[in-house]
Amino acid sequence: MSVLNDDRRLRYPLGVVALVLAGYLLRATVGVVIDAYIETGATWLPTLGSIGQTVSVYLLVVNLLLTAVVPAVAFYFGVRYARSA
Repeated sequence: MSVLNDDRRLRYPLGVVALVLAGYLLRATVGVVIDAYIETGATWLPTLGSIGQTVSVYLLVVNLLLTAVVPAVAFYFGVRYARSA
């Protein structure tokens, strides 16, 4: 087995790690953006009613993304990893 094949197999586990880290980074970024929005009342961020409703909707979208899309993509990477063996 060559070194090239080992490096190709590592891309799926590294993809899962990168996906999870991107999820945490997204959650932290949304938190910072929402804090800045609350403090400054920025007009560039689309609002949905009050500030509380806007924050709830943005956090709901992020949480749905992290609880539905991230596990599905991680499962896909796992299947691809198993098939590459």
